[in-house]
Amino acid sequence: MTHFVRRRITGITIVVVLTLLLMVTTQTMDSALLRPRTWLGWLLAVVVLFLTSYRVRKQLTMLPLGSSARWLQCHIYVGLLSLPVFLLHTGGQWPGGLIEVMTGLLFLTVFCTGIVGLILTRAIPPRLTNRGEEVIRERIPEFIRILREEAEASVAGAKDVAPSEVLSDLYLRHLHAFFQRPRNLFPYLIHSAKPRAGLLSALAETRRFLNSQDQQTMERLAECVKRKDDLDYQYAMQSLLKYWLFLHVPLTWGMIVFASCHVITVMAYTSQ
Repeated sequence: MTHFVRRRITGITIVVVLTLLLMVTTQTMDSALLRPRTWLGWLLAVVVLFLTSYRVRKQLTMLPLGSSARWLQCHIYVGLLSLPVFLLHTGGQWPGGLIEVMTGLLFLTVFCTGIVGLILTRAIPPRLTNRGEEVIRERIPEFIRILREEAEASVAGAKDVAPSEVLSDLYLRHLHAFFQRPRNLFPYLIHSAKPRAGLLSALAETRRFLNSQDQQTMERLAECVKRKDDLDYQYAMQSLLKYWLFLHVPLTWGMIVFASCHVITVMAYTSQ
């Protein structure tokens, strides 16, 4: 058993045990008329603040607050624990009132986006390593420009030696737009190989109309297409990770705002 699997099993076991303890404690307090939902609400508030602090920890890398990897593990398992705490706090019933409804909706949305993010951050990196050298997302357009110039130079060079209308027409119809910017984002998000296969098939079908010199150019074009396709895949996957975070973080802050209003409302009501 690997360290990763052992750590995952340990973390899930702790979450399950704590959930059972919370259920038993809630049932016991409920039987004694001790209003368990109140302390569960405060517990949920502490859990949410702890989860939010991970974002702050990532910004304060210079402080000795523990490794980011350990914070991430705590963030994951405390986040999983937050759902049963929320369900016990609400008693399994959907809350009423605008503030409570918005707080509940935002909490469940943040939880679901957190689960999606967990899946993405575990599934995408191995896929990226299998599709060429990993490149920083912001530098991908520059690498695409270099590939475009290389491809256009190959076609121009071939025409100087042996003019070929076939190569020029092929580039204009199939490759000019392809090399302008990142393409096929949606197909790559669903891991479709059709765009790459379609372009390579178009190149292969044209090969029989070319002389030996132009066929060498075709080989260089095919290599440029493969490298550009790898860059497009990298761009699509890294964009998915980036925009997921842009969704998860603002929703978290929105949830905190509504949760704060909920706490203030409850405290004002109970103090009367």
